[in-house]
Amino acid sequence: MTEDTTPSAIRIVTVSLRDPRDSSPDDTGSALQDEFAQAGFQIMRHRVLRQDTTFIREFVQEVANQNEGDVVVINGGTGIGRSDRTAEALAAIYDQPIDGFAEAFRRLYYEVIGPKAMFSRVSAGVFNECLIYALPADKTGTLVGARKLIIPTLRDAIKLASGELRGG
Repeated sequence: MTEDTTPSAIRIVTVSLRDPRDSSPDDTGSALQDEFAQAGFQIMRHRVLRQDTTFIREFVQEVANQNEGDVVVINGGTGIGRSDRTAEALAAIYDQPIDGFAEAFRRLYYEVIGPKAMFSRVSAGVFNECLIYALPADKTGTLVGARKLIIPTLRDAIKLASGELRGG
């Protein structure tokens, strides 16, 4: 975990979960990287993974254990479809879930898409002092989460996760 929490010192790894047979552009992943870069954060790398609980879990653990990033932001796999397993993959490794993130996200997303927001299973938590956020594959939903929730709170979240600040 970085000691300096100025935006340029915060290291972010982004992940898009996609079907490996899908050759269309990763618009959501690109928009997510652009959003964090414009906010001044350091994008360490972007990875495309298939929606598999083992791949997701192992990738996040590797990033955190090797201190490659302070934050991992995943887009995809947070709905209620058969292949949507991001919530399960991450729940198994969170040292501390951040339950309020999902609650706040669904409230904001409801204002954009209406009652279908209740189908979103976004999540956030901490693993080995690394913050992990799981957002929808939908570009609009991902940007709502990044702009309204993650970016404005990221510096404090990092301080809390590292023990620099004490939470309530």
